[in-house]
Amino acid sequence: MERTTLAWYRTACSLMIFELVGVRITAELRETASTVLLMVLTVPTLVLIVTGVPRSATSGHRLAVGRNGVTYVRSPDGRRSLLLSLLVATLGVMCLLAVLLGGPGNPLDATVMVD
Repeated sequence: MERTTLAWYRTACSLMIFELVGVRITAELRETASTVLLMVLTVPTLVLIVTGVPRSATSGHRLAVGRNGVTYVRSPDGRRSLLLSLLVATLGVMCLLAVLLGGPGNPLDATVMVD
């Protein structure tokens, strides 16, 4: 379970790096809407990194004793993982739209000749 926690943490850190690089690129290209959207996406990503994605599920944190004395195993609700997955998907859709719609700074534009 600890490897899964570390994998989610690496995913969140990688997402934060991509978002910050995207903010820099879109700011240089003066694409205000994309820059603002990427800056907004960094807030929940930062919260997930700071609070843990998902929280460590060691045996001491997962056990709960019911009123009848029976020990139950609590499973994580998955909200943090779902939020991170939605953030990754949103960033992916933004990148896909940027490539498909192009623009003045599109590196895939074949009509621009470099001298």
